[in-house]
Order: sequence, then structure tokens, then C-alpha cells
Amino acid sequence: MENPDLSTLPTASDESNASANLDLVNNNFYTKAYEQNQQIYLTQMVFKIVDASNNPIPGILVTLYSSPLQTLTDDNGYAIFKSIEAGEHRVEVAYLGKKVSKQVVISEPAVKNQEIAMQPIEIKVTDSGWPWWLYVIFGFSLAIFLYFGLRYCFWRRQLKIRWLFRKLKKRNAKN
Repeated sequence: MENPDLSTLPTASDESNASANLDLVNNNFYTKAYEQNQQIYLTQMVFKIVDASNNPIPGILVTLYSSPLQTLTDDNGYAIFKSIEAGEHRVEVAYLGKKVSKQVVISEPAVKNQEIAMQPIEIKVTDSGWPWWLYVIFGFSLAIFLYFGLRYCFWRRQLKIRWLFRKLKKRNAKN
């Protein structure tokens, strides 16, 4: 998939997404279920993207897979997608050069063509640290450094000891 032009992607604060009907007091949004081509769809689905401290992350790219849809989060960390089919999806968040994926199941509501209050699906993005291969490289580098460093120190020590013996021999030879 190509890198999208982020300036053209909708955000939750755009006019096109103004119908999200977010009720931030109760942390709800309102959606309707409808049927099209024997599939059940929700008029919208809202995801809240937060960091490890539960702070919202604004302006990051969120991709919903089954049919790839992309949007940017708004200032409150909400990503809104329109006309989402009920079923299993994968949500991918691109944050700080990493991609975080989460499987979500959007169940089919029992009531159709009526407004339904739903809670946003929260996706927590945590920094998992360095990749494992960096630890391996660091470990090998440290081992090599210690090996050659200690060899150098012992070599220098041997030179110093030889130098001392030579000096003592010269002193004893003079006496």
C-alpha cells in the first residue's frame, strides 16, 4: 500500500465527519445499523487511540483493514470510519515509526435503522522498547569490546612488567 498524502485524509474534526455525534461526557457515539447486499453495516465506527498513559494521540494515521480505509485522529485521539461492515477487522496504527495492530470484532446489532449508542473501541499504543535484534547486536558488540579490551590491558601489563624487569636487571648489573 502506498503512503497516503496525509493532508487529504479526513479527521474526526472535519466537516465530513461532523456527524459523528460524539458525546464526550458519556464517552459514547451514535450509529445506525443498515443492510446492504445482504451485509450488515454500521453508519460509523469510532476508535480512540491513546498512549500508555491513556492520553489521546492526535494526528496519527489509523488504517482499518478488510477493505483498507484510512483516517487521521482528531485532537481528542478519535478516528472515525464511515459505513463499516459488521465482522472481524484489523486496525493498524502508525505511531513513532512503528505499526501497532489490533484485531477487533464489530458485532451485528440486534436493532436496525435506529440510533444506537456505542462506546469507542480504545486502542492503546505502547512503546515496546528496542527490537530484539538490537539487544543481540549490543550483546555481541559488548562481548567483542570486552574480549579485545581485556587482551589489550593484559598486553600492556605484560609490557610494563617486562620493562620493570629490564630496569631491575640494568640496576642490578650496575651494582
